[in-house]
Amino acid sequence: MAKTRTPIFELRRFGITMAIILAIAAAFCPWQGRWAGPVCLGASGMMALVAVFCPNILKPFEWAWMKFSRALGVVTTFLILTLTYYLLLTPIGLIMRLAGKPGLKLKWDRDASGYWEPVETDGPSQRLDKPF
Repeated sequence: MAKTRTPIFELRRFGITMAIILAIAAAFCPWQGRWAGPVCLGASGMMALVAVFCPNILKPFEWAWMKFSRALGVVTTFLILTLTYYLLLTPIGLIMRLAGKPGLKLKWDRDASGYWEPVETDGPSQRLDKPF
């Protein structure tokens, strides 16, 4: 597989973005009573200088950060979706079933002439200020 080259402006943008994030972290350190404020501020300055004057140095850091962020995105997405489903939607569905409230009308009714739901005549198309 051929290596793709990261354009200089992408590396500059990465370096300046990281410098801004480190500066924000440095600003919050004294507020939180942390000792790392000067370290973050120094790293922010170095990152900004490298991003402006020699961004090619940032290529391995950008590559590693992007790999890490993709992996973190996959893990957190699956974790958040799984927790949402099992801790929120499943109990709601079980409670609704125990209460006898049908979520969907899925029962087949041979005597029904159709399954259309009646719609109020003063529907959303008539009152545009209140669409629901």
